[in-house]
Amino acid sequence: MSIPIRAPDAGDDGAVAYSRAQWIGGHYTAPEMSYRTLIAVLRWARDHAREPVTVCTDQEILTRQIAGEWGCRSERLRPLRDAARALLDETGAHLRYVPARENHQARILCRLAANQARGERGGRVA
Repeated sequence: MSIPIRAPDAGDDGAVAYSRAQWIGGHYTAPEMSYRTLIAVLRWARDHAREPVTVCTDQEILTRQIAGEWGCRSERLRPLRDAARALLDETGAHLRYVPARENHQARILCRLAANQARGERGGRVA
């Protein structure tokens, strides 16, 4: 999981207020992992942020399902979507879609998390 959170007043080119890379074990689909990551971010924001944050994601399905623009047919995703919506409301956070090719900070954090996971499992760390 990678979590970059922009400072509330940072705008598009602002500094990252919080970032974390962590490997989460388990067998999840990509959408499930996206929702679980978002929920972790929003819980962090609820507990630590003094102002509403903007969470940037390259998962278009996530942003559109939460906004209600796309349906959510998966019974496994609906409770995650609902939990994310509730946390967005509770924290006042904003969710913003950023295409993967433009989301450089997330790419760096994903590589870091993968390297950490390989190191923990005895694999080669790049």
